[in-house]
Amino acid sequence: MAILSKVQRGQPITAELFNNMIDAIRECQLQSVVGGTFKRTISGTTIAIQQQQQNGSSSISLTYPYQIYFGGSGTAGYFGIRAGTINGIIQDNTSETFSISLGAVAYVNLECTSDGFQIQSATIKKESSPPSPVDTTPEVAPASFKLNLYYIDIDLKAYRTIGTSPIMAISQEMIKESITGVQFGELPYRSWYSWVFAS
Repeated sequence: MAILSKVQRGQPITAELFNNMIDAIRECQLQSVVGGTFKRTISGTTIAIQQQQQNGSSSISLTYPYQIYFGGSGTAGYFGIRAGTINGIIQDNTSETFSISLGAVAYVNLECTSDGFQIQSATIKKESSPPSPVDTTPEVAPASFKLNLYYIDIDLKAYRTIGTSPIMAISQEMIKESITGVQFGELPYRSWYSWVFAS
């Protein structure tokens, strides 16, 4: 790989210089994984490496953000959620486990707070009902919301409702409400925002 020199003050950024920089970046890009797989998304790259067994066979051991695991025995037990991120924020109760029993449904929700632009905190909650749809609020996205991660049925089967990558939450304008009596230089509408998600 060619070593790029720094651009001097006042030096024009030519097509050749820019293309050399792009080529150098592409040479650093991960193309494949020997003995495993990788998945590239807009929020990052997830790598899974095959785990060698003692007898020489191999199997892919997939771990991913917000992965559920169960423990206990009989008709009652517990579950926990592995660490995951939403906009780079890890849930604050990664080591907490939640009791669960046969015959009862549960919703595993991610409760988040924000300043309307950035996520401030995230907490895993076990609840008996699904979360309400995310509100739409004027000027900034809602200060709090819940996102469903899993539905656990009466037989303790977990159904994941999101992808296997970190979650990205984006504050997005949803509605423009017309307003009257605006002054010169003011917009004739008010914007309402909500959160949209990708995983």
